[in-house]
Amino acid sequence: MYLLHWRLSYRNIGRRLGRHHTTISREVKRNGRFIACYRDEFAQKRAMVRCKKPRHTRR
Repeated sequence: MYLLHWRLSYRNIGRRLGRHHTTISREVKRNGRFIACYRDEFAQKRAMVRCKKPRHTRR
């Protein structure tokens, strides 16, 4: 995500992408620990793994 490399705020990025700034913040926190290491391809792969994993299991 090049918008983070330009040092734009989460609010400004959210306006450009049509998303709430909290959504942008959670995405970066979940998939990138530092501003420079967020990669959208890596985030997409991790999201696909998470969606296949069941959230609730029965005992």
